[in-house]
This record gives sequence, C-alpha cells and structure tokens, in this order.
Amino acid sequence: MDVLKWRLLPLLPLLASLLFYYIKNPLKVKGGNIISILEEDWHRNVGTGKVIDYGDAVVMPGLIDVHAHLDDPGREEWEGFPSGTRAAAAGGLTTLVDMPLNSFPSTVSEKTFELKIQAAEKRIHVDVGINDFPMTNAGHIKEGLSVLAKYKRPLLVHAEIKQEPEGILELEDSAVDPRSYSTYLKTRPASWEEAAIRELLTVTNGTRTGGPAEGAHLHIVHLSDARSS
Repeated sequence: MDVLKWRLLPLLPLLASLLFYYIKNPLKVKGGNIISILEEDWHRNVGTGKVIDYGDAVVMPGLIDVHAHLDDPGREEWEGFPSGTRAAAAGGLTTLVDMPLNSFPSTVSEKTFELKIQAAEKRIHVDVGINDFPMTNAGHIKEGLSVLAKYKRPLLVHAEIKQEPEGILELEDSAVDPRSYSTYLKTRPASWEEAAIRELLTVTNGTRTGGPAEGAHLHIVHLSDARSS
C-alpha cells in the first residue's frame, strides 16, 4: 500500500487538473459563498442575478493558512499585515491564522493584544485570526482532543519536548556565536521534535473509530527533521 501511495502522489496535480477540467458548470455565489453548481440550462434560472465570466480561471473556496507569521507591530520589514495579506489574497488564501510571537512586542498579554489589533486596522486584505495557546502537556492535549472532537475542530501543536542529552551546546559558552545557524541546530536537536511526536502518537490513539476522541484532528504545525515523519 505504501508503494502504491508514493506512486500516486506525483499524479495528484494531474488528477486535480482533470477534476477542474470536467467541472465546467457555472457556480451560484451568494454572500461570498458558493451555494450550488448550476445545470446546463442555467440561463433560464439566472433571474436578477449577475453573470460574471472568469474565462479559464479557477473558481474555488478560499484557502486557510493555519500557521502564519504576520510581524506587525514592530517588524513590518519582516512580513507585515499589508504585504502578508496581499500575498495571501494573490495566492487564493482568504484566511490567515497568525502565530503572533515575531512582532515587537510579542502578543503575550492583553495590552500587546490591543497593540496587535491597532496595527491591523485598515491594513489587512483577508481575514486574520490569532493563535492563542498556553504551555501544555500530554494530559492537556488528550483532554482537549475529546472536546474538540464534538466541534470538528483541529488542535495545532508545536512539537518540541526539551531533552537533556549529553553534548547539547550551552549558549553561555563565550566561544558560541548566538547568531550562527549552526548554533541554533546544536541548541535545538532533532531529538526534541522526535520525542514530542512519539508522545503525541500515544495521545491520539483515542481519535480512532470508537475512541473517546473519535473524529478529532491533531495538526503538527511544522517539521524540521525528516525522521519525524
């Protein structure tokens, strides 16, 4: 099955293009939402509606990026609200969920949250939400999945558990350059990510059919080590 899966993956773009090729019927849109695909004799049912021909362009629901970084306020030159949301709109994304830690100051309190809202006023071009999360352990995640299953909502997780293996580089060493990428790699080893994912796999056993959290979905926001997958 794994061999078949990897043989099919390169064909997915082709299959998607075939899907778009065959579904050429007009779409009925109301309030910004696609509500139906019209039949071939749709001309008689237009009524007072407005007909817009987009030619060969693809019309589809807007995509959602569940883990973005919009660095306003304070670091707009990295990726601020205007440039980030314009880029999203150009690529077909209509919603960004911002992890607001790269702004200055980071959004970690009511006061800094208000600053974030002020920075967004009249400067965003798609919908923007903000991740809100405390430090958690496996017990919190397991309990949360059973609740989220009822509402069909995903749980987004940063997969890192600090380990204490021998040989971890200490930043207090005067010979260490804290701005070097190699320093970053040595101070955040792949074992932290691997340990977190191993623990998450045990926590998500309850999401299987018949489990207490059946239907819940756990999403790891990004991976940095190939062995984690």
